[in-house]
Formats: sequence, C-alpha cells, structure tokens
Amino acid sequence: MRADTPARTSARVDGDIVTVTVSMSVQWPAPIREVAAQLRHRVTDRVQAITGLTVAEVDIDVPTLLTARPSTPRVR
Repeated sequence: MRADTPARTSARVDGDIVTVTVSMSVQWPAPIREVAAQLRHRVTDRVQAITGLTVAEVDIDVPTLLTARPSTPRVR
C-alpha cells in the first residue's frame, strides 16, 4: 500500500448483523493499537447510528506504516 492510497473499507451484512473490514496506513510513530481501537469504536458507533444495525466485528488491517521523508537528501 502506497502513502497516497486511500483507506479501503468493506462491510458484510447478515440480517441485522454487520461485519466491517478496514485496511489503512498509519503514520509512524503513532501507537497502532490505540489508533485501531479508536477507529474500531468510531466505525461501530457511526454504522450503528446510521443503519440501526448491530456491528459484531470491525477488523482493521494496517499493511503500511507511513514515515515522514526528510526534506533534504541524506547522502550528498
């Protein structure tokens, strides 16, 4: 996953139960578990508020850690 690739999200609905999958990059050195927990909570709240369905699971995949690139070359 490249730095400019947007996050991808999909959802599976079975009756009134939803399972959500999110794939996204995280900026290093952010605490990945904390970022994932906050996202999981927000996705659950929003999906339930908008649809009225029960979110059973939010799977989060972080395939890439983004790092800031130095503005000047390291080797000259």
